[in-house]
Amino acid sequence: MTLVYGTVTNVSGQAVYNALVSVTLPSGGIDGETIVSTRRQVRTNKFGYWEMDLVPNSEILPANTYYVVRHLGVRMYIVVPDSNDLVSVSSLIVNIPQNPLSSATYVNDIDGHYGSISQATISAIVGGGGGGGGAVSSVDGRTGIVTLNDKYATLAHTHTGSYSLITHHHNASYSALTHDHNLSYAGLSHIHDTRYVKLGEESVQTVNGMTGHIELDEAYAPLDHTHPGGGGGAVDSVEGRTGAVTLGDLYSDVTHDHADTYAPILHTHESIYAALLHNHDSSYAASAHNHDAAYSVLGHTHTGTYSDVGHTHSYPVTSVDGLTGAVSLSSTYAASGHNHSGVYSATTHNHDSAYSATGHTHSYPVTSVDGLTGAVSLSSSYAAASHNHNSSYSALSHNHDASYATTGHTHSALTAGAWSSATMTTNVGGTLQYRSEPAYGVIRLRTSARIYSISGTFSAGSTLATLPVGARPVSDFKVICYQGAEPTQNVMIIKVATSGAVTIVNSISLTGTQSAGIIIDHSFSTS
Repeated sequence: MTLVYGTVTNVSGQAVYNALVSVTLPSGGIDGETIVSTRRQVRTNKFGYWEMDLVPNSEILPANTYYVVRHLGVRMYIVVPDSNDLVSVSSLIVNIPQNPLSSATYVNDIDGHYGSISQATISAIVGGGGGGGGAVSSVDGRTGIVTLNDKYATLAHTHTGSYSLITHHHNASYSALTHDHNLSYAGLSHIHDTRYVKLGEESVQTVNGMTGHIELDEAYAPLDHTHPGGGGGAVDSVEGRTGAVTLGDLYSDVTHDHADTYAPILHTHESIYAALLHNHDSSYAASAHNHDAAYSVLGHTHTGTYSDVGHTHSYPVTSVDGLTGAVSLSSTYAASGHNHSGVYSATTHNHDSAYSATGHTHSYPVTSVDGLTGAVSLSSSYAAASHNHNSSYSALSHNHDASYATTGHTHSALTAGAWSSATMTTNVGGTLQYRSEPAYGVIRLRTSARIYSISGTFSAGSTLATLPVGARPVSDFKVICYQGAEPTQNVMIIKVATSGAVTIVNSISLTGTQSAGIIIDHSFSTS
């Protein structure tokens, strides 16, 4: 056997799932003592792939046989070699072969039917009966150039949109034939426990207006019950109180709630806390952000603003000897190629007849410089021999540290600030600290030392400390904290106001030592 494979795609090149691939040996044949089947079919998988074991044509008698492969209206002729490897069907295609039994091409099939085709089958195909020839006058009441693809499906059609595959299952909607109802139904031989009575013995209809399954121990006590701590007699006092006693200030009603103190089970903190998947896109830059618009890249140059390392200073003249505008020096300086032939003697002249010999000296003082006399200073007109341009130009080894960040710079503005202590109220011990955490956009509060009462008792409304401006919330909020030493800690509710006041909300009195003081650790937004 040779394993032949292929892939079925549509006109858009997309794989076709569940396409029917038919492989036929039109003339039949014999492989040794085995009769080769005349037709075999397979369907493609979700990738449009199919494969099929086929007898090599070289092993089939009579000789010169071939296979016909059909799918989606495509027909191809192949000759299968004897191979131990997978063979692609596209590599086996041959021209339309000749009938091995004659020299003429013969009919391979009629409308997908092979072998001996009955008259009934042919009539069903062509619309048998009542012949007589002649042109078709109409088809289903239609005339002219008739098409029926809007009424009839092709023989190779599928019902993928309306019908399930033969191998489909209903796991999600139906139970198996052998399923049971162990969790929903009782067995055939089941019994009814003490919750039920036999038919005809239903003497009790209702109990105190109640029907159904009734548990009386929730409403009534046994006949021989006792009250712990009893003994009869009138009540002398309740919690030390006598007369017309009310306990509303000590105890809550049976149907009381904690709406002002505790949040409902299904509460949210949307006004105080951000969602788990929140981001700070509007306040902070992304981790991979850059400063292209504000800072230069590592290998940047300053061609428009700064000079090259080996630059020279060819600058325009701003003034000449204090003169500005259209300056002319012809009255002060001679032209580059000037001479003094009309005023001065030639280089080789001498004054032998009027002056002393070469060896004499004349120690004369300078009388003027550029027309100036007296104590002349040239510093306003000429630079010193060792002058520099430090005030106007940068040194060759200059940097921009004062204006630009270095390549590996960080943004320390996102680093948390130092802890500072809030102003504690008189007689309040402990330390309440705060600091800014820009990376999260919050102010964090903590007790570096538990808050406690130095003297006296603090109750609801007492101010513990005051936060300074800049460390206050934009709206009042409450935070739950704890007071006391484990394991008998009390729940405390602390309010932080926009005024900076940190106060007690609930009525638990704050007394005792620092070890039994309040612990606070909370963060809040200032924007």
